[in-house]
Amino acid sequence: STRWADRELARLGSPSDPRTVSDEDTVRLVTLALDRGRPETALEAVSRSALRGAARATLLAQAYLAMDRPTLALAALTAGAKTGSAQDGTADEALYLEGLASEMLGDHGRAAAAFAAIAASNGAYADSGARALKNYTKFLESERGEEPVALEKTDCLERS
Repeated sequence: STRWADRELARLGSPSDPRTVSDEDTVRLVTLALDRGRPETALEAVSRSALRGAARATLLAQAYLAMDRPTLALAALTAGAKTGSAQDGTADEALYLEGLASEMLGDHGRAAAAFAAIAASNGAYADSGARALKNYTKFLESERGEEPVALEKTDCLERS
């Protein structure tokens, strides 16, 4: 409910000692703030947190994307990529956020590459394959100046 979310935001957002906030509470606070349309609160929570590396970068990117600042999201992800790994669960999320930011900027080649990498690895995001295809098509259109034509099999020829 809305009141619960607001109470939880207030509780997590103003701890008695900000140094004692756990990483899990920071992630929960950022998620709630973004869900409630308060990206500034999310940015403040990340800046006060002890989170580092790829986990911090993905939270920053989410907040920047919510504020329609894809360039800052890509900068955060690039900085976080130096410390991220596939084992910590942030690699696919970072790729997905990179794809979204690239879409927003009109960099369809980069977006297609990011979404295709997710689809090829494990498909953690159900729409990554469709987004890869859409962005690849837009990339081809922008590079070639014409709409690519795809042939689709509709029937089989039979031998008599």
